[in-house]
Amino acid sequence: MSQLEHTLAEFVTGLRLPSVPAETQRVVRRVVLAVAGTAFAGAEEDGVLALRELLLDAGGAAQATVLVYGDRLPAVAAAQLNATMCRALDFCDAMAPGPHIGAALFPAALAAAELAGGCSGEEFLTALVAGAELSSRFNLSEAQYDGFDPTGIVVVFSAAAAASRILGLTTEQTLHALALAFNRCGGSFQSHVDGSLGVRIVQGWVAQAGVQCAQMAQRGITGPDNFLSGHYGFAHLYGRGTLDPESVTRGLGETWKVANVVFKKYPSCGVTQGVTELALGLVSELGLRAAEVRSAEVRLPPYAHRLVGHAFRSAPTLASMRSSTPGTASPTRSCVRRRCSSTSRRRRCTTRSCAT
Repeated sequence: MSQLEHTLAEFVTGLRLPSVPAETQRVVRRVVLAVAGTAFAGAEEDGVLALRELLLDAGGAAQATVLVYGDRLPAVAAAQLNATMCRALDFCDAMAPGPHIGAALFPAALAAAELAGGCSGEEFLTALVAGAELSSRFNLSEAQYDGFDPTGIVVVFSAAAAASRILGLTTEQTLHALALAFNRCGGSFQSHVDGSLGVRIVQGWVAQAGVQCAQMAQRGITGPDNFLSGHYGFAHLYGRGTLDPESVTRGLGETWKVANVVFKKYPSCGVTQGVTELALGLVSELGLRAAEVRSAEVRLPPYAHRLVGHAFRSAPTLASMRSSTPGTASPTRSCVRRRCSSTSRRRRCTTRSCAT
């Protein structure tokens, strides 16, 4: 067993809330507030009701509760549906260059708490802190992700860690839960580029996988001990040989990378926030009206342009607009929000983006 992986598991099982700085606790509490609110607001967004119907049809043991609707589903299913709702508006917490931790971490922890028959508020918050810190430490650079969805790659460790802590797994079991979670890393930014519902579905899969990996490890199912530092481990596969495995654990419990979490001002992809702010500022400053705007040019860094600088390939939807500079930067985007069918009016809403 690698010492690095064991250190991660020991951190999850051994963390005590009094050792966590007040500011770190405040950030994680705010994450909970943010994703709880977005879950209620996103409960009827596209794809959510279809997923709910699918999971209800599948049935299973009534282990955990679905937010808003009150359905009782297997824990993995409740975590999946709740996480999908939390991400549906893309208004949850974020971290550069892209992972959304809370929208999977919180639902996974809730489901685990119901499986465990409840837990104290202190223990629940401790599990959230441990999980959030782990994913923050696994977070990669733009070049390392290179098209992988950061949420799908690193947030599964958050969900697995929190579920393991709440379910009372031993250090060895927790290591295997994290190791199994490593084998569930996945997801592509193509979901964002194409404006698909896959963005929110990946969030649900991450929460579901985290709970399931903890349940498996609890029953003695093992994963690769060297999931971080091994020859074909995380550092090699996703760090692309440029990630020092020791950097993941360096200062663990002393420095807190979860402090890098940010909270959005607008319900859209994180890299569109600045563009949206600038566009709204111009509208306000110049007193622009929709009929006065025919086009706009937005210049983006290469990473942002590849992700959200694409033109609409079909009629825009709410989901596609949240992952698109043309959708979020247009001062007349409200006409698309109302699903305006006027072709001429849509032409006045076009925005062209290009890389700098």
